[in-house]
Amino acid sequence: MPFWICMTGELSADCLFFILRLCYDERSLSGYMLPDSRKGVASGGDTMAKVIMTCGKICCGKTTYAKKLKNELNAVILSIDDITLTMFPEGAGEMHDTYALRAEQYLLSLSLQVLQAGTDVILDWGLWTRAQRERIRAFYRDHGNIPNEIHYLRIGENEWERRIRKRNEGQGRDPSAYYVDEGLLEKVESLFEEPAADETDLIVEENNP
Repeated sequence: MPFWICMTGELSADCLFFILRLCYDERSLSGYMLPDSRKGVASGGDTMAKVIMTCGKICCGKTTYAKKLKNELNAVILSIDDITLTMFPEGAGEMHDTYALRAEQYLLSLSLQVLQAGTDVILDWGLWTRAQRERIRAFYRDHGNIPNEIHYLRIGENEWERRIRKRNEGQGRDPSAYYVDEGLLEKVESLFEEPAADETDLIVEENNP
């Protein structure tokens, strides 16, 4: 599998095309694994590249924070939303969660290639549930105990509501973000499980002064 990351740290068109194939051919994903993925990855010497995972509700500042880390660490951001919004700008309807899961599985395998090249990875995903957080941690533990961190962006209700209004008001100018309707809000509220203290490596408070 080629290393489909362009020099800006974004997913290339070839990568998006490959994932589009995955969306329509579930068999393409079955058993997909990098040949040497269980050997661990290192960025020269004994220093291993690491994974930072952003955790938090929609509109809590995860992507802005991920971009800040990318510049500081010269890292690569892997985003499920970037893929789904590029492929389905009008939405994928009832198939969204299915496509998102397939994209997650592919990006986990892709992240191993980035790490093998000695570059840190930022998973800008959200990680709403404890089960997903445990699953991702286990993936990197099973592939060489790759160092990984969860950064939880905690936001107060008032600030969260303000950011949702701001996003929706500017939706026509920013096609790279989802419009947050009542259905999506209900989904977030029903699924999001605030990470416990033993799950997080860093808590970032996302409230305006």
